[in-house]
Amino acid sequence: MLIIIAAFANVFAFMDSDTENPIIMKYTSSNGFNAFLTIWLMMLGEFNLDGIQNGPMGSFICWVFFLLGSFMLIVVCLNMLIGIMTDTFSNVYSTQLQTSLKEKIDLMYDHIWLLEMKKEFQDQKYVIHICPEVMIR
Repeated sequence: MLIIIAAFANVFAFMDSDTENPIIMKYTSSNGFNAFLTIWLMMLGEFNLDGIQNGPMGSFICWVFFLLGSFMLIVVCLNMLIGIMTDTFSNVYSTQLQTSLKEKIDLMYDHIWLLEMKKEFQDQKYVIHICPEVMIR
């Protein structure tokens, strides 16, 4: 992702040199860092369209790189989000059965006082007592 941002920042910095209508917003004194910040903000949805409309090297090329950069950066960000969500879902899904059983045991253990144990198990030979793990952090 940083390579894509750096590539489009380089293109916009090149197109912005010696122009009266700058494409790149002036945040700092460094033109390269300004180009990087402009592309980063473009990826987040902050568009500076004033310089592109009357841009250098013909506004058509500026619009092409603007649209191409916007599309690619949004697709890359959404793919990263999908990857993160897929990984999280697979981690949760893999422990679903264990977590479900643990929660059921916790609920039963919390309400065990409602039962009279001697009366419930008077005809049983063995009784298995299950309690949840206590984790001290």
